[in-house]
Amino acid sequence: MQESGEGGKFRLVLVPAEGHAGASPLLEVPGANVTASRLSADGHWIAYQCDVSGKTEVYVSSFPKPTGRLQISQSGGQSPV
Repeated sequence: MQESGEGGKFRLVLVPAEGHAGASPLLEVPGANVTASRLSADGHWIAYQCDVSGKTEVYVSSFPKPTGRLQISQSGGQSPV
């Protein structure tokens, strides 16, 4: 997780375990905070919390190339497992 320059919102970044490459952006939603991520056991999905709707909800996207988002929680959610 890293604070982005745009309005001080948080985004998810990918940090390599080896080598000298720096962090690269993984998931950012303009105007919203993206936090508290978890990867699925098979490594194909990422669950995260985001406040794009005005309240914190849990979403799921594909991984390692997040495309779209599917809202999992219905009336607010946090700390995906």
